This record gives sequence, C-alpha cells and structure tokens, in this order.
Amino acid sequence: MPVIAVYRDSILMLTRHWGKGFLPLHLCGMALWIAPLYIVTRRRWIGVIYVTLCVPGAIGALLFPDWNMYPLWNYMHIHAFVSHGLLVVFGFTLICSGEVLPAWREFYIPVLFGIAGFLGIHWINDQLHTNYWFLNVPSKGSPLNWILHVTGSKWYRVGYFIFCMGVVALWMVLLRGIAAWRKSPKFLARHTHV
Repeated sequence: MPVIAVYRDSILMLTRHWGKGFLPLHLCGMALWIAPLYIVTRRRWIGVIYVTLCVPGAIGALLFPDWNMYPLWNYMHIHAFVSHGLLVVFGFTLICSGEVLPAWREFYIPVLFGIAGFLGIHWINDQLHTNYWFLNVPSKGSPLNWILHVTGSKWYRVGYFIFCMGVVALWMVLLRGIAAWRKSPKFLARHTHV
C-alpha cells in the first residue's frame, strides 16, 4: 500500500500535477501508512484504529467516491478504487482472522484518535487552505452533505464527529457479533484441528 501511494505521488510530481491536496492527510491516505505500521509494530491500538476507523472510512469512500471528476479509465480513478479496495481487503483479513476484533473497552481508542484528528486536521486545513477529512466542505454525494443540511455550517464539524462515532459504534456491534460467532461451538468445531 505505501508503494502504490509513493508511485502515485511520483507520477504526479513528474507530470507537475502534485499539490498540497495530495499530502497523506485524508483518513484513507493515512490508512495506507497505518497498515504497514501495524504490520511492523503489531501494536494493538494501531490495529484498533485501522479496523474501527480506516476500514469504515475506506468503505464509505468506495460507496461515495469523490474522484468522479476523473474519466473511468484515468490513472487517478483506477488508483483511487484500487488503493481503497486494498485498505478494505487488508482490514477484512485482520477481522476475519480474528487478529483484530476490538472489544468495547477499546472504544476510547477511535474516539481519542478522532478528537485528535479533528483538531489537528482542522488546524492544518486552516494553515494550508485545504479540506482534509472534508472538515470544511463535505464530499459531493456523501452523507456529509446531509449532516451539513441538518446542522448548518456552524455545527457541521460537531455533527460530523457525532456521525462518525455513531458509525464506529454500529461497526463495533458488527465486529463484536463476528467475535461472538468465532467463539461459537459450531465455528470452533469446524476450525479446530486435532
């Protein structure tokens, strides 16, 4: 995943299309580096961040892509689908293998990361005049537009954060269901080798 990110940025730099908007500061851009960081360190909290935030974020990006301005067979369009697809696939390997199935007592990890991210990325957006994490303007065609419509621009970030934590909570319910299924006698009987 880092190779695909570096390759894209190299192409953009060589063709003089790279700009500050391509820094790895969107959640999925960060995820391309969080995944190998987890692989190298095996720090559980990094895996929890990846599974609870990066995977739902990548799924959301695939469902509501913001790269539709590129033609279908354009390199950037293909790169976006492939990179987000890889993020989801890697996350599902962690989930399905049972390696990272966060417990409810770990719910604070994505919450703290989300708070730090919202504050830090908001500051970066102010400094660089960018829109990382879509904190200033929602992505077209995404549920973030609905949040902006409900909250107005004044409370958009608060509504956005609450929405994100709601998605994480629902995702955790699903993950805990998978964890319970993996502990079921039927699953154990099928996957236990004598």
